[in-house]
Amino acid sequence: MSPFPLLTVASLAPPAGWLAFGGIAAAIPVVVWDQIRRVRNRSRDWEQLQQSLDNARAREEILAAELRLLYCVLSPGAIDDRLRRLQSATREHDAAEATAVFRHRSGVLTLVHSHELSAATRQRLSISPAILPQLTRHRILHRSLISQSSPASNGASPLVGGLDAAARAALSDVILRPIGDPAHPWGVLASFLRHDHEDPSPADEALWSRVLTLLGDELRREEHTTQRDSELSVSREILELRGVVDQHFHGPAQMVLEFLRRLALLADFERVTVHLFGAQLTPESSVIRAGAALPRPLGEAWILAEDRLLPRLAQTRGLHIHDAQHLDQSTAPLPFATVVSVPIERQDAAVGLLCLTRRSGSHVADADRSLIEWAARYLVDLLTQTVDRARVAEQARLDPLTLLPNRRTFDAEFSALLERSGDREEAFSLLLLDIDHFKSVNDRRGHPAGDAALQAVAHVLQRVLAMTRESDQPLAARYGGEEFAILLPATDGPGAVRIAESIRQAVERTPIRFEDQEFRVTLSIGAATFPDHARALQRLLKSADTALYQAKRDGRNRTRTFQAESVAAGT
Repeated sequence: MSPFPLLTVASLAPPAGWLAFGGIAAAIPVVVWDQIRRVRNRSRDWEQLQQSLDNARAREEILAAELRLLYCVLSPGAIDDRLRRLQSATREHDAAEATAVFRHRSGVLTLVHSHELSAATRQRLSISPAILPQLTRHRILHRSLISQSSPASNGASPLVGGLDAAARAALSDVILRPIGDPAHPWGVLASFLRHDHEDPSPADEALWSRVLTLLGDELRREEHTTQRDSELSVSREILELRGVVDQHFHGPAQMVLEFLRRLALLADFERVTVHLFGAQLTPESSVIRAGAALPRPLGEAWILAEDRLLPRLAQTRGLHIHDAQHLDQSTAPLPFATVVSVPIERQDAAVGLLCLTRRSGSHVADADRSLIEWAARYLVDLLTQTVDRARVAEQARLDPLTLLPNRRTFDAEFSALLERSGDREEAFSLLLLDIDHFKSVNDRRGHPAGDAALQAVAHVLQRVLAMTRESDQPLAARYGGEEFAILLPATDGPGAVRIAESIRQAVERTPIRFEDQEFRVTLSIGAATFPDHARALQRLLKSADTALYQAKRDGRNRTRTFQAESVAAGT
């Protein structure tokens, strides 16, 4: 067979062969071109397929990033946890040097969370509400931080203020994004960027816009739930405090003390104090103290610090949360870190001050704030009822000069304590205290100065005994003339001596001011303990009186027990 079939065909039948040859030759370019077109189409289809695959992979990456972001930001948890995770994701996405979250309420933006901002910046950092209309229109604002005091060129805007010098030197731009619906945002997320940052892509910003819109709705629901739970909790706590009034107490004062003790416990504070203002704003105003029992040195320092802060706290209106160290300008360290003060008002006039203190940090939950504000309002009626009901009884049971229980009240309490302790064989102690050289104070300075000395000693007794355990319920009374008596339930001999020495030393340190005079007095103290020294009332009194006489004979300004053993030199 010929290797050239077309030529063979043409040679066999010249006219027809040449025609066939020409037709076949003409068809070859068409076939070739068709094949080329098919190859091109397949190549184009392949490119489109590759492009579609790349787009699908890109969408998959975006979706995966969105899912990671949604999981990070929208996972269940407290609002603070969510904001912390949000800022962590923001720092990673924007390569931000620092971040901050501002809560939007009533047209005001308030810093509620931040990361990598100094304490000075956190205290001063602010964002102008002027950004809100701009965020509604643009959903994201990218602004320069270089000019903050006046309108800047090149699109910079004085929206952010309060950055310290170090932040100004390190940071150049801020990205502001609304959290929630831009028309009604829950808040604003701020990312602070360095000079060499890269701008986020439009796709990334679209992703963040969707996530932050969802987050805003979640935060609103979480706040609503938290607020509802808080209101229920406050309602339960209010009912618990109201229930105190319905309980049985020996007297109105015990009812108020239990109310305050329960308030301190529910609001998570260690001590609570009520100052009822008299003619002068001094620590000698009527004071009611309650709360956790504190060790003696700490408790005494606590009370002195409260008294020192009283004039400044009384100048505030409404509820205030104070950093105690910023309140006090003296060099003496304060034993507590946080103070919450709220006036007790009657007919828009402050009649007292409710003050709560603790050693832990300054954050006070909204529920606790609401409870404290309610307690301040309720105390007006409670104290009025207490005073009205107790006034007649108090006049009969108190010494009018020192406002301590009188001799008759003391004798009744002494008999009741002796009976209770005898049944349980439980120790208690008795202190008899006498002001040294009191007659010379009256003779040299006058009887009004002597009255001032009696009142000052009574105040010291109340202050020192307030540091004992409330469950022990110590009782200090004016026993007659310049003599005082103290009952110390559940206190043995050594414990009684420690308390006596605290009182003696406190009186010795306390200056007494009367008109233009300033002087000091000292105490001699005798101690006796049931059942060690006596089991009968008169015998126990005699034992304490004998110990007091021994203290006088040994030189005054000292404490002696019934055995007359030396306890403190006092010199």
